[in-house]
Amino acid sequence: MNYLQSYLSTTIISSQFKYSLIILTFFFICSCDNSTQIKDAPVETSQNDSQASVNNYGIVWEWTTTNKESVETNLVRISEETNKLWKSGVIENAYWNSNADINKFEYFPNICYFIKATSQEQVASTLDELVLVTEKIADYTVYPVGTKWLGRNTELINKRTITNSFAIVWSTEEKIDPVENDSLIVQQANVILDFYGNGIIENVYWDLKNAYSTEGSDQVTDFLFFVNVNTEEEARQICNELPFTKHGFVSYKIFPAGVFWMGNFDEGAG
Repeated sequence: MNYLQSYLSTTIISSQFKYSLIILTFFFICSCDNSTQIKDAPVETSQNDSQASVNNYGIVWEWTTTNKESVETNLVRISEETNKLWKSGVIENAYWNSNADINKFEYFPNICYFIKATSQEQVASTLDELVLVTEKIADYTVYPVGTKWLGRNTELINKRTITNSFAIVWSTEEKIDPVENDSLIVQQANVILDFYGNGIIENVYWDLKNAYSTEGSDQVTDFLFFVNVNTEEEARQICNELPFTKHGFVSYKIFPAGVFWMGNFDEGAG
C-alpha cells in the first residue's frame, strides 16, 4: 500500500472499501401519478436533502500538477480538509480509483464524490478554498445531479466481489413526455429497481427539475447511479438494457470510478 493510501486508511477510509466497487452513471427517472405501478423503493434523503434549497453535485477531480513532491508535501492537509467536509456532511459517497487509465498521476488515486450546496457558486466557494485548488494540484468538474433517490444495498454489493467500477454520465437527448411516455417511465423505474435489488446499482441521483426537457442539457446532468460490474463492456450492457436507452431518449459516457470509499458520515460511512 502506497503512502497516500496508508495515510488515508488510518484517517477516513471505511473498512468496507476493500470489498465494494461501484460504477458512476447518470440516469433519468421521473415522478408520475402512476406510482402504484412502480415497485416499492427505499427512497433515501438526508436531512440536508429535505431542504428545498440544497442540491447535490457530482465532483470529479483531475490532477493538474506534474510535481510529485507538491502532492506529497500537502497529503496531510488534503486528508484533513476532505475529512472535515465529510464529517460536516458537506460531501458524501466518495469513490477511489488507484488504477485509472485516464488522468493517472504517479501512484495517487483519482477521487470523485458528491457535495451538498445551494448553488454551483457555493460549490466553487467551498472547493476553491481547498489546498488542491489553491496550490494548483488538481482541478474539478461539477455535475449537477439533483436529488438522491436510492442508496446502497451494502450486503448484496459486498457479496458480488466485483473488482472494477465505471462512471457513466447520462444526458437526455429527446424530451420525455410524462403523459405520452408514462408506461416507458414506469418500465425504466422498475428496471432500475431490479438492478438495485440485486446489488448491481446503487446511489441513484436525478435532477427532477430538468428531467422532462433537453433545454440546458449542456449544463445539467440528468441522471446518476453506480453499477457493480467487472468490465466496461458489462457496464455498457447494463446501460443498454434500460428502456430509455433502447428508445433513444438518452445517451451516456463511461468513465472508471474505482472503489467505494466513504458514504454518509451520519449513516456510519458505508
